[in-house]
Amino acid sequence: KIDMDEYKDSILYYEKRMAYVTENLIKLESKLDNLLRFQSKTLKLRKEKLKIISLMKELQTNYLKRGTIEIRAYELKLERYDKRLGEIDSDLATIEAKKAFKKNKKNIFKAIFALNKIKNEDK
Repeated sequence: KIDMDEYKDSILYYEKRMAYVTENLIKLESKLDNLLRFQSKTLKLRKEKLKIISLMKELQTNYLKRGTIEIRAYELKLERYDKRLGEIDSDLATIEAKKAFKKNKKNIFKAIFALNKIKNEDK
């Protein structure tokens, strides 16, 4: 027999391990889906986001309607899906910011060039 402390420790280990496995499973499934596809990173991230949303819906159906998933497993998986969605949104925002910066950078250089050209013509 085990006492309560040992039980709590084993449950905590189980939860951490499940969270780790779920997180890696999400990443590996995404890599597998994109392995032989040559797509932009933005498109890959958007597809992964849609897949995770689909997995979340399936998880909620299994938990709420079918009752086939234990509450702790449900909460852990949902938490990991939310975490990955946050990472994807952050990555997408970074990519968009870089694109905007590159676009504006070209315009800034064009404006500087035009001003220098005007200055040289006045001399």
